[in-house]
Amino acid sequence: MNLGPANAATPPAPPRLERVERVARGWIKRAEPEAKNPWRTVVRCVTALVPWPLLRSTATPGDVESVRAEIVRLRRWRDAGLPVAELIEAGDDYFITADCGQPLRAWLREENDAAKRMQAVTLAARALGRLHRLGQCHGRPFLKDIVYDGRQVTFIDLEEEPTKVMPLATAQVRDLMLFVMSYTASLWERHPVADLQAIAAAYWAENPSAELRRALRRNLCALWWAALPLRLWPFRWLGSDGRQAVLGLRVLRELAREE
Repeated sequence: MNLGPANAATPPAPPRLERVERVARGWIKRAEPEAKNPWRTVVRCVTALVPWPLLRSTATPGDVESVRAEIVRLRRWRDAGLPVAELIEAGDDYFITADCGQPLRAWLREENDAAKRMQAVTLAARALGRLHRLGQCHGRPFLKDIVYDGRQVTFIDLEEEPTKVMPLATAQVRDLMLFVMSYTASLWERHPVADLQAIAAAYWAENPSAELRRALRRNLCALWWAALPLRLWPFRWLGSDGRQAVLGLRVLRELAREE
């Protein structure tokens, strides 16, 4: 029995393009479909009411407007001499940046030389310090969002703009906290606490801001007490995430004390 067009084969869906992928000229980043992440918008609206600015969401929907805003930041940072990837090409809903190395988190996993690991992360700490000293913030400076080519570090993924929902000093404190927690997670099993502290001190040497120190102390005080259950629990019984959090807070607390 012929059922006509209703029985016709459904054409295959076009292959899904990855949002970020390697291309011949570097790395391409595309906009997400408009309705890809509706919950991000909800979370942003809800957390905008949170009285503690540090906890407000800075995530973007990754849509066309987000991509265009990131292109503007890439150009502005590049013109200011900040360590960001060269913008090779930009379209309405995508851009291509030069390949500047391997994500630092992945590089650290493969590097067996402790001195080289310290050198790379210290470079990242100094770069973040200079970035803050020049009145900027990254928004998400995890080690996976910093690449390394064996000589220098480069910031990537400038999607977030925290200063839309919090003061600059708070956004920079948030940057510093995320960075410290990220490198603690990568190094704590292979490096002593003194090394973790030395990296944080390298950041401070590049950005000895009294205003930032006060903002760090204010925000850290609340986080320190919020983490009391973790701090009271025997360290050897904590899981890896708990140990990383406690060590990261200790590094930050010691940094806030230094004068």
